[in-house]
Amino acid sequence: MNTLLLSPSAEPYLLVALGFIAALILRRLIDGPPLQTKIDASLPPSPPSLPFIGNVHQLTKGPLEIQFTEWSKMLGSIFTIKLGVKRWVVLNSINVVKDLIVERSNIYSSRDMPDILTGILFRGDQGAPIPFMTYNDQWRQIRRITHSSLTKAKINDYQPIIDARTNFMIKSLYEASQASANNVIAPVEFFDFYAVSTMFAVIFGANIKLNDERIKRSNEVTQEATRLIGPGEQLMEFFPMFKSLPNTTMELVMAIREKTEAFWDEQYSTLKKRVEEGKAVDCILKEVIATQSKEHLTDLQQVHIGSTLNSAGSEMISITIQWMCAILVHYPEVQDRAFAEIERIVGRNRLPTNKDETLRYRTPAPFAIPHATSREDTYQGYCIPKGTTVVINIHAIHNDPIRYPNPEMFNPGRHIDYVHATDSKIVSEFSDRPHLAFSTGRRLCVGINLAERILFTAISRLLACFRIEFATDELGNRVPVEIVKHNVGNGATCIPIPYKVKLVPRHDGVGRLAGSNM
Repeated sequence: MNTLLLSPSAEPYLLVALGFIAALILRRLIDGPPLQTKIDASLPPSPPSLPFIGNVHQLTKGPLEIQFTEWSKMLGSIFTIKLGVKRWVVLNSINVVKDLIVERSNIYSSRDMPDILTGILFRGDQGAPIPFMTYNDQWRQIRRITHSSLTKAKINDYQPIIDARTNFMIKSLYEASQASANNVIAPVEFFDFYAVSTMFAVIFGANIKLNDERIKRSNEVTQEATRLIGPGEQLMEFFPMFKSLPNTTMELVMAIREKTEAFWDEQYSTLKKRVEEGKAVDCILKEVIATQSKEHLTDLQQVHIGSTLNSAGSEMISITIQWMCAILVHYPEVQDRAFAEIERIVGRNRLPTNKDETLRYRTPAPFAIPHATSREDTYQGYCIPKGTTVVINIHAIHNDPIRYPNPEMFNPGRHIDYVHATDSKIVSEFSDRPHLAFSTGRRLCVGINLAERILFTAISRLLACFRIEFATDELGNRVPVEIVKHNVGNGATCIPIPYKVKLVPRHDGVGRLAGSNM
């Protein structure tokens, strides 16, 4: 989930902002070029910028990850961008990330979030979700409680739920493809439902069915909350002068907060009542509720634990499977190798590495949620002030030709050493992990084990049951599936452009498997 990065939709806001301060810029240019401040002189290098504005005007020219990666080629593995009064330090190599985010995690693990997000929408210390919390004792407590419910051992308890939801997805895909002309379907809606229904079941113990109103409502509240961290509010962080102008932001925030809290409190209250009655099925939030008397978490804090895991997890899982399907239609040989491996060793804990390569090749969020420094630091001769926003450019790291030779080639085999390592031990070395899709350091996604288990189950069974092929039009021509360009989803996530594919059953028994417990 990526929150504080501009998207192309920011352009109208930028035009207003640029026009508003154009006179100030002109006056400064007439008076002479501004002197570089002592702070800017001590920071890592930055691309050419304008007075007052900095680099804001350059952030709507295309995908932000591409712009940042181009700057990294010019400026190096660490650089600064100027955004009005803000300074962002961008990390573009695995070594710099290791040096700062991992080895100096006591300095680089905080957040610099707009008050409208943490203070108002999430009620500040009363209940801010884990990803947005300041690095402090409360964050440590909530992370510890949440993590204890998301260990690999705990997730084993939820495997029957994951299996049941995965089998339903396979059955739905099979029936839809068999009912369509030439087995052609648009699979995204099936992946969306799979992700949402699985997360609701594992987190809230809820049985979500097709056309359930909770799917629509959860999507609505997520999208509305995302609006508050969109370009307009970011520009007010970059240019605080706009905060004093008349606006209706506060009324909007309060309305969205009321609607969001009402929906998620409904899910939480339903579960809590079942827990009190002894009727609740095993789920993650049931584990969290059981700690309430000992840990003294508020109901709101527990609501935000559930809503954050549900929203972020559903989106990430669905987008990853969407990309996997879109990519593999271009790589039939990879599908065949994966199927052969699945047939050879059914039941192995760690099947082919398509999941890891998909997360590297097309990472759902090309930037981690921005970090912030909790005190001043010096690195490579640069002085990085306290409170500086620090952005991990995951896209640049995942496309580093030294770490990943031929990075634009989809090659699951590049992760085989990682697979062998995890067969024999827990991978603890930072450099051993095949990608940074779940971030790293102390802010490593707390739901990583759950997300990886769900993705592994879904992708391995998809490949065991279907060959994914290009659809064809009425003239027999291939219908293209785009894997270079992408759309922008909630919070600047990268989602595939809608596509259709042909699902061909791998063998005659797929129909039987789709109707069984597989």
